[in-house]
Amino acid sequence: SSLSLLVLPGDGIGPEVMTEIRRVIDWFTLAPDIAGLGIANPIASIMSFAIALRFSFGLPDQALRLEQAVEAAITAGFRTADLIRLREANPCSTTELGDAVIQFLDNAP
Repeated sequence: SSLSLLVLPGDGIGPEVMTEIRRVIDWFTLAPDIAGLGIANPIASIMSFAIALRFSFGLPDQALRLEQAVEAAITAGFRTADLIRLREANPCSTTELGDAVIQFLDNAP
């Protein structure tokens, strides 16, 4: 539940938050016309969660880490179809982009 965000140890993002991020990604990326196709772009949903961390939960450091993880994933080339040019490599799925953000978040200093 979202209450897990209120019991974060120190300034780290624990497994409870990682689970919550996945839930947010899953919940916000639902669109009836593309549901289940794995082509939705989860970035706006993830960044909305960063806004919630910063302003609703008073966790600006964690919000910044999440924003930096999104930026790192995009810089590393993880993009859904709506963010790539026709000549670029194959787009990644919603889950692949979300997993990339989580990976960069896990590996952040």
